[in-house]
Amino acid sequence: MKNIYFLFYTLLLVACKGIADNELNEALIAAKENKKELLKVLEHYQNDSLKLKAAVFLIKNMTYKGSVYYPERKKIHQIKKEAIVQGFLDETSLKEAEENIQNFSFQKDIEYITANYLIKNIDLAFEVWNKRTWAKKYSFNEFCEYVLPYRISQEPIEDWRESYYKRYAFLLDSVYKGDDVVEAVNVVCKYLKQEGFLYTHIPQTSPEAPLFLLNNRIGKCADICNLSIYILRALGLPVSYDFYKISPETANNHSWNVVIDTQTKQGVSFFFNDELWAERNIKKTDGRKACKIYRLTYSERKPDEVLSVLRLPSNCINVSSEYFGTSIKIKNAKWVQKAPIYLGCIIHGQFVPIDIPTYAKDSLIFKNIEDNNIYLLASFKDKFSCISTPFLFKNNQIKYFEKTGSVSNEKITRKYPLFEWNKNRLLRVVNATIEGSNSAYFATSERLMLIDTPSVAYNKKDFHSKNAYRFVKFKASADVPLELAELHFFSAEKELIPKKILSGASFYDVPEMDIKNCFDNDPLTYFLSRANGDAITFDFGEKENITSVVYVPRNDDNFIRLGDEYELYYFSPEKKEWESLGKQKATTSSLRYIIPEGVLLFLKNHTRGVEEQIFFMKDHKQIFLSDLK
Repeated sequence: MKNIYFLFYTLLLVACKGIADNELNEALIAAKENKKELLKVLEHYQNDSLKLKAAVFLIKNMTYKGSVYYPERKKIHQIKKEAIVQGFLDETSLKEAEENIQNFSFQKDIEYITANYLIKNIDLAFEVWNKRTWAKKYSFNEFCEYVLPYRISQEPIEDWRESYYKRYAFLLDSVYKGDDVVEAVNVVCKYLKQEGFLYTHIPQTSPEAPLFLLNNRIGKCADICNLSIYILRALGLPVSYDFYKISPETANNHSWNVVIDTQTKQGVSFFFNDELWAERNIKKTDGRKACKIYRLTYSERKPDEVLSVLRLPSNCINVSSEYFGTSIKIKNAKWVQKAPIYLGCIIHGQFVPIDIPTYAKDSLIFKNIEDNNIYLLASFKDKFSCISTPFLFKNNQIKYFEKTGSVSNEKITRKYPLFEWNKNRLLRVVNATIEGSNSAYFATSERLMLIDTPSVAYNKKDFHSKNAYRFVKFKASADVPLELAELHFFSAEKELIPKKILSGASFYDVPEMDIKNCFDNDPLTYFLSRANGDAITFDFGEKENITSVVYVPRNDDNFIRLGDEYELYYFSPEKKEWESLGKQKATTSSLRYIIPEGVLLFLKNHTRGVEEQIFFMKDHKQIFLSDLK
């Protein structure tokens, strides 16, 4: 009975302050036995109306928030600490880490959070906020969303704010004393870049604990974002992170930080680990197609059709208008009649919804959509059914992928775009040399080959020397390390097995970079040397007539792989679905297909792998989605 009267008294108190609402009452009911802790917070601030409003804001939006716990977190931490020492997370440690996150539980804040924790968080947030000259340029709601929150996503609850403030306060108390939030962010983030952060991805892990991140700089993109948020909020800067749910290029999500600008009240992007510094009025992302972009907030929002379809968190807002100024308008009355209609992209050949339209007479309007991307429309009844052919949306114009009536004979070499990092790995074999000698020290030798720029990963080249050699050396160009996935020498069609192999040290002394990876017939394993211009020398034990070499630069295994079975599809404008152009077993490093001109394509490897991306042919070249700039 006493608790009932206390609850009534507290709610009456809050109502008198003019901030009572049903959401607060529902949150207190959801707290169950922990309700008394939340009521202590409200009572504590009965004489401070602003802090009381802040407490109400936190509590009424707390219902669905919580922490993911797994019992072996300490083991994960030890694995990460060891990775920091060696510079990367090896496969053995990665497998061990994944085994330790199978069993987890979710602990709701509303049922476990303490009054002392919330009170301390609120007091410290107000204390630092009141110190900052820029605070007067923001609304109370902006403070509540981007400075006040005690948590970011589903990390363990820890008393982080004071520790972070003590570590980094000097940056804004003495290094930079101005009132420009963009400049303040850059001062902090450039310092963080000097401290360093080891990027590594352990699948399925929840966001890292705040105090572990404070002292151990290792994690994934979300951890980098969270570290920045802990520090900057502790220093009184209104920050969060923006994200896209899924990119049609990589089928992955990504996030980066934003500071709310005093001038535009929009987010200014930054991400210290990539040296992506905050720059006012310039929108920056990671460069991959995003379609739509959202911002994480603290407050919960009512169910939204788009958020529900995309399985987005209820505490986020659509900020695509800050990034994309273009909208798609499609006039077609028959499509309007098929409502609900979705705009989507294509991932692994499947329709993925990204937006719903507003309707204007006979038109569909999709607002704030990323330009230079490929989309299509679908209706929904039990499942998504495509109702349009895919179209390229570029320079605010729509171009459908329709048949021209002609066909062409095309060479297909990849099922996935060659991203810049893999292109650079491929280029590390350029200007490498292959020499033959009968001297172990190559006192005299013959150059058998100077390697040119490869167009594919699997390269088989013939030698035309009339001489027999006991030793053969593959030597990288002097300005790059030796990086190879495979290296094999032949006499006619017989592979020559060396008696001895000599090479320099690997970049790291771990199995992932061992020299034996060059001879295991697996194009995804590789050798990476520590020194530039390094060499691999084969000793065959006796003179051999070496007639050819197979070399495979380090790559992503998305070139055509000999022996694998492939199937090419095109999107049929008539059927509004993918239609096969036939299966082929690869006998060379490319496939040949007769293709209807003007259509959209994607290639599937039925033997292995999951990375695929839509493309079209232009001037006999594959143009992937990622190539649209």
